[in-house]
Amino acid sequence: SFEIPAGKLTAFVGGSGSGKSTAIQLLLGLLTPQRGRVLVDGKALDSIGLERYWAQTSAVFQDSLLFHGTIAENIKTGCLGATNQEIAHAAFAAGLSDWIASLPLGAETIVSADSCSGGQRQRLAIARAIYGMPKYVVMDEPNSNLDEVGEAILVQALQFIKSHGATVIITTHRPRLVGAVEKLLVMREGGQVGFGPADEMLNAV
Repeated sequence: SFEIPAGKLTAFVGGSGSGKSTAIQLLLGLLTPQRGRVLVDGKALDSIGLERYWAQTSAVFQDSLLFHGTIAENIKTGCLGATNQEIAHAAFAAGLSDWIASLPLGAETIVSADSCSGGQRQRLAIARAIYGMPKYVVMDEPNSNLDEVGEAILVQALQFIKSHGATVIITTHRPRLVGAVEKLLVMREGGQVGFGPADEMLNAV
């Protein structure tokens, strides 16, 4: 049992198979708990309604979905009334600006899963999550396809999202991201072995 603080950055850490992704799916309402409850702002998730909850939530998964369309269309998916400035802002926060600037058609370049690297797909997914400035942002292993430079950009993106008041939850088995985190949930073999301030929990990782 644990309580994720609103407006903070919380990380779930642990090795492969520790239960991080399962916990994320429970928080997103993609799985229903067999026992216990998931509460959001003090209300049971099943009483809120998933459509309403998902409208306030962005998620980035390990295998990022990329649509066959322009870079701009991929970023603004789910909120098509975006302005060019808003798209550029999200792209900059996700570290995509230099790549987009190098393309002849910029953000109007057509992309697909085959034409982008794993890191580019991941950054596009992160830009998509940033764009709508949702209330909740959930990222499952967002650095799985990122190198050291990409991880540094990811930390900046996480700080950017948090500065706008969002509650951010990430999972990672690479503790390098933990320095940006305020709360840490340590998991092992499907169970919780520690939860608290990140600096206190690091020894349990």
